[in-house]
Amino acid sequence: MKRLIPQLLSAYTLSLLAGIYSAPCLAAPPAAPASAASQDDCSAVRLDAPGGPMEFSKMPVLNQGNTPLCFAYAAAQMIDAYRFSHDTKQPKQLTSPLALATQDGVYNNEFRTKNHISPLEGGMIWMAIGAGRRAGSCSYEAIQKLPGSEELNSAIQELKNLYAYGQARPTASSKLRAPGENTDEVADLILCKFPVLETLSSSNKTIVRQLKAALRSRSVSPFLKEVIDLACKNHTTPLSNLPAPEHLDADEVLARFPGEKASEHFIHLIHERLSTKNPQPIGITYCASILFQKNREKSIFTGDFDYDLNCNLHASVIIGRRKAPDGSCQFLIRNAAGPTCDSYYDPKQCENGQVWVDRKRIGDNLLKLAWIP
Repeated sequence: MKRLIPQLLSAYTLSLLAGIYSAPCLAAPPAAPASAASQDDCSAVRLDAPGGPMEFSKMPVLNQGNTPLCFAYAAAQMIDAYRFSHDTKQPKQLTSPLALATQDGVYNNEFRTKNHISPLEGGMIWMAIGAGRRAGSCSYEAIQKLPGSEELNSAIQELKNLYAYGQARPTASSKLRAPGENTDEVADLILCKFPVLETLSSSNKTIVRQLKAALRSRSVSPFLKEVIDLACKNHTTPLSNLPAPEHLDADEVLARFPGEKASEHFIHLIHERLSTKNPQPIGITYCASILFQKNREKSIFTGDFDYDLNCNLHASVIIGRRKAPDGSCQFLIRNAAGPTCDSYYDPKQCENGQVWVDRKRIGDNLLKLAWIP
């Protein structure tokens, strides 16, 4: 059987880097949470409703901008939904996706090296959740309050751009020619361009040493970790009670359910997770073209499909279910492109940056599910 995932790892990284982020309109307020439903019955569920694990007023739609961190934004929201719905003593701070992505780069370095995915160039939702279990939840709010916090993300992205698959590479802004060349000059340029790094380094001089060491080496991960550790100092909540995430890949589903039955199995599992006593968001890796292209009817399970041109692989979370006026069943996808709806092909199906999509359309375009049991 033709295997999907080895082909998709490359497409995943490329499509994330290419950017599929749009500015997702203000619609009707969320409905009240529904009780658990029997599997596949499409009764109403809204995790973002008042009292739900992702109550909109407490957990708004974030915006990843033009960063390739969709997987970390999805993972962070899944972590927080579980925290807020299972432990009333947990601080109500949100988890920083940027910190989570950096922690993922450190704790899952072996996987990234094997699959040629450098730090902050995309990743797997379930692996990012696993990294968060080890590192803890770093406060999104604390990082946003740092002087020059808007620069921190740009600074880390600039450093990431010096590297490709663990190899240092030249960029127009860096003047870096090869590992070990001009490191003092480049370090000075980066620190000058992004004062927030100097703010952090004033409290711990090792950041300058780590920056120069990273520029001399073939991995930027140690420096990224140093930056995040400093930014998150005194603002991290342990996640020792967070269960290990579970996940399911298209390969595994296709091995048991060929063709369209694979799509049906994915849909069944989503219904199953939304129908539990305390439903949680479901992480999905999928073709985001279903959000932006009206005539996107092909299924990834039936072949004759160009992933790079037709898919735009992305990561989001499913946070709701409803029966549409035409009688079809829809799932609610929360994207990470802010609380607007301008760029989706059907703004009428969008609420505050969250999009209702027909369940079959989603099932036909899924590559991976992830959830916290």
